[in-house]
Amino acid sequence: MDLFELVNALKQRNLDLPLLIRFSDILEDRIERLNAAFARAIARYSYPGVYRGVFLQNAISSGTWLKHWSILASPTSLGWKPGQNQN
Repeated sequence: MDLFELVNALKQRNLDLPLLIRFSDILEDRIERLNAAFARAIARYSYPGVYRGVFLQNAISSGTWLKHWSILASPTSLGWKPGQNQN
């Protein structure tokens, strides 16, 4: 999808900038790429351990994203933990 064309089409519908545009498959793609990269490195270097990525909850701030994250991450070894308040 061409972002420039999308914005022009939305402007023609009288929607003004700024707009919030969500690309729902980016998170899934990044999870797959991250796991594949670690799997390749583990195989290449005969690493005997496993990769278990853990992300802080503040990186996945909303409940909607957390639910989406848990669905996408379930076939992988990725997980999350509650983050600390940075204030």
